[in-house]
Amino acid sequence: MAVLQANSCQIAKNCTQNFPRLSALSASLKWEKAELSGHLPDRISISKGCVLTTFVLVPGLVSDDRVWRCLKPVLRDFGDIVDADITGYDSITDMANAILETVIGDLVVFGHSLGGRVAMEMARIEPERVRGLVLANTGHHPARPGEEVRRQEMVDLGNQSMRDLAAVWLPPMLDPARIDDQTLLQDLTQMVTSTTAKVHERQIKALLDRPDAA
Repeated sequence: MAVLQANSCQIAKNCTQNFPRLSALSASLKWEKAELSGHLPDRISISKGCVLTTFVLVPGLVSDDRVWRCLKPVLRDFGDIVDADITGYDSITDMANAILETVIGDLVVFGHSLGGRVAMEMARIEPERVRGLVLANTGHHPARPGEEVRRQEMVDLGNQSMRDLAAVWLPPMLDPARIDDQTLLQDLTQMVTSTTAKVHERQIKALLDRPDAA
């Protein structure tokens, strides 16, 4: 299994270099039509005789598919894309199983932050299916001493106002060169505020209970 770890800005630039066989795989893809339910297809089927690699994009904490905006145009040239929805679960293992149960076939999983933890768990559960991991801004260590207190403060702030949470949480996440990029900040703030406090709390619980992926 191939593993690429980078920050999210590097992935689109390096994607074709790190996955040189994607064009060959994409030529053999054949899809059957599937009904869509939410962010994930109910079922994705593979025609007999086809080799299939599906690109699964897993966003991070209180994030959505816009974090993959610059990557998708690159991936579309090589295959099909599934945007994973991990908002309904409070366990990384449950998030991983939900995606694996929805998508059939071999996978290359892209994970950002919390999504990277989910990607690694998917590889642990079904290593024969996960052919590659691309991990952006993620870690592998278990919860650290004192982390629960700090994260509970963020949960409390989110329960008060998701906009207040965005104002505190987002700036440290940005490249210093883009800290004053108001267009970017507005876009990311809208992403956070479109997520509910309950989703934020569930995802924080998942992070605090995360498995050691080392």
